[in-house]
Amino acid sequence: APLQTEFVIRCSASLDLPIMGMALWSMQLVLQGALSVAMGAWAACSGGDELFRSLLNFGVLILLITLALSLHGGSASKVQDDFSPAAKAVPSRSLSTAAAASFASKVRPPSLGSVGAPPVHCQDDQLDWFSGVVARMTEVELDPSKLYVAPPHLKEQAKNSLLALRPKIAALLRANEDVAQLHEPFDDLLLSRFLMATAFDVDRVVQFLEGYIKYRRECGGSFVPDMPTVRVGILILPCEDRMGRPVLIIRVRYLDPEVDIEALRSTFRAFMDAVILHLLRKRGGCVSQDNPLEQYLCLVDTEGLTFKNVRIPVVKMVLHEATVSYPDKVQEIVVLGVNFVVSTAWRAIGPLLHPRTRKKVKMIQTKDVPTYLQGVMEHDQLPSNYGGAGAPFMPPDQACNLSERAGQLAAACWRDLGLEGAPPSDGTSEMSQLRVKVKPRISRGASGSVYELRTHRLDANGKPSSDGSYLPTIRTASECADFFDRLGEVAGAPTILRTNSLMERLKRGGRQVEAAAEAAADVERGLNLVL
Repeated sequence: APLQTEFVIRCSASLDLPIMGMALWSMQLVLQGALSVAMGAWAACSGGDELFRSLLNFGVLILLITLALSLHGGSASKVQDDFSPAAKAVPSRSLSTAAAASFASKVRPPSLGSVGAPPVHCQDDQLDWFSGVVARMTEVELDPSKLYVAPPHLKEQAKNSLLALRPKIAALLRANEDVAQLHEPFDDLLLSRFLMATAFDVDRVVQFLEGYIKYRRECGGSFVPDMPTVRVGILILPCEDRMGRPVLIIRVRYLDPEVDIEALRSTFRAFMDAVILHLLRKRGGCVSQDNPLEQYLCLVDTEGLTFKNVRIPVVKMVLHEATVSYPDKVQEIVVLGVNFVVSTAWRAIGPLLHPRTRKKVKMIQTKDVPTYLQGVMEHDQLPSNYGGAGAPFMPPDQACNLSERAGQLAAACWRDLGLEGAPPSDGTSEMSQLRVKVKPRISRGASGSVYELRTHRLDANGKPSSDGSYLPTIRTASECADFFDRLGEVAGAPTILRTNSLMERLKRGGRQVEAAAEAAADVERGLNLVL
């Protein structure tokens, strides 16, 4: 059963089977398991032929494989090169794509190797300790308060693999001296992450790094973010946690069902390069005690998540980039505010993941989110709405600079890549040409109603553009209420934004369709008065 499960997962990944094909694979496992139990009982009771049972199981397997492949069109799709850079991103639906695209086309980013960070190589007297660190990370034992004793065989495997890999990588670098400045140092930290990702297979690591060199050569050293995608606000990189890990936050409620996957891929790679740059800039000449392998923490914020935001191609893209383009760079994935949608998806997907990947994922209930964040983030970095002293993470439509849109760490690193001239945020003159239409979407989650704010550009006659294009923004009822509470304090703000009845309708929403609709109408009227 374990071998067959591994076979199923690898085939479905390499053939890029559709959802129905994957469902058939899963159904085949269930049917064959039940059939094996029934036939085994029959064989035990009647002395039946064991070969007959094996042949029958094999026949069921072949039939369902054939059916799955026929649904896929009779042939496997061409497998994409794991390290090929994304195709040129098509600008997403945005109000300012032309200026951003024009700017991005003129930027030629410096490479990761231009930072001048020293490579980290462990001396012989440190190898035993470092091998224990690699063993601990391999087994995903991340709690520093717990005593961990590495299995001797795993420590020995980590040590011997690294020693065997060093001369091969030195030869690889000598053969590719022309691209030495296009990538980060191939030192013990990077090599250990690749070894963990390949189960300490030295030859596979060499193949991976050959592809990685090609990957960096073709992209010119690092990726420039797609600014229209950044403005949507799905990804932010605001700070480090207490262990010195950069914190990447994925806000899934801002995921547009029609998002351009390649633009999002390019932006995700730009965020990963920002993580690498940040860690390289703070690097000394030795291994960090807090974050020894220079990894990051990924927080998945599910507040306001609906089935509309769940897109399988996006999940596949993120998993591919995190495991192939940047293997074992993520140390831990924490899902914040787990609801029914998330729990259902995890119960279906979790058993199919590799045990190491599954162990990296931690699920945090909504009521426990503030306590968890207070434990992993510094008080001055934690947003005030979670009990800290830091500024709240800005919703995309309220962000007025690159730091608020993408996070301070990402903004600082991208400026190092020559992005000081990034397109400015929408000013008063541009906002005066916009109008907002608000559509309520009733949610049964704890966050109450979810509102879709559609920002339309006006034409010369002062009416929404006839092409129907708009910039959608998703806001929960609590976000709307908090925004209006602050906006109502501004001198000259419309009276409607300061009424208690609007606040009450926003906060109770959720299960009351009429209240949500009335609140949506007031939100729309109030925002347009502001504009």
